[in-house]
Amino acid sequence: TGISRWSLATVAAPVPEPTLVTGGYATAVTLLGDGTVVSGTSSGQVALWDPTHPQRPTAATSVDGYVTWVSGAGSEIAVTTRRGGATYRTHVTGATGAHGLTTMATMTSFDSWANWVVPGPDGAWLVGSSARTARVIGKDNEIRDEFPVPDAVTSLAWLPDGRIVVGAVSGTTYVRGPHPLADDDVTRGVYFSTWDRSGTRLATFPYSPGSSQVRLLDTSDPLAPTLIGR
Repeated sequence: TGISRWSLATVAAPVPEPTLVTGGYATAVTLLGDGTVVSGTSSGQVALWDPTHPQRPTAATSVDGYVTWVSGAGSEIAVTTRRGGATYRTHVTGATGAHGLTTMATMTSFDSWANWVVPGPDGAWLVGSSARTARVIGKDNEIRDEFPVPDAVTSLAWLPDGRIVVGAVSGTTYVRGPHPLADDDVTRGVYFSTWDRSGTRLATFPYSPGSSQVRLLDTSDPLAPTLIGR
């Protein structure tokens, strides 16, 4: 019940580092810009960790229910949960190694699990749920946009130019717009997707029975995405 870490100083032979012991099943993890680790657990704990002192978190708080994802943008952290489909936000205070967390505030709620959240431009957040819906939430928790998704959302990515990528439980990766990107080999859902900085290559992590691979697609031509690695 913790977060395993490896040093990639030597990529060919990653070196294990001390495990961050979360005290519950670790269900979500992300990194802040200063290297602080943010974790979420099945019991609803949200914690900050200084990787140089892995024995205990530097700050911790809790939400009501199983944490499905955590994401950070600057000093703000967003947390999605199963219970009540709620998404929360909190702010990091203090310096690295001595962080604190402000009281959790509800950002939005769905009729089903909130599964994924990623930051966007102008302080907005993009949130997806198993209710086949994604929303853009503004700084004041207003719903700026809402759109349907063909299946339950299992992952999201948001490019600076406004393109939105949605991974769905059906196994298809959708790009918001007229051209879906189909991944015919996937039978059990896309559980992670993200663009590279150029916005032309898309990495997805689907799950297929007996095999789990990261797939890299060249999406320069949205009508004809090309598999370039796995």
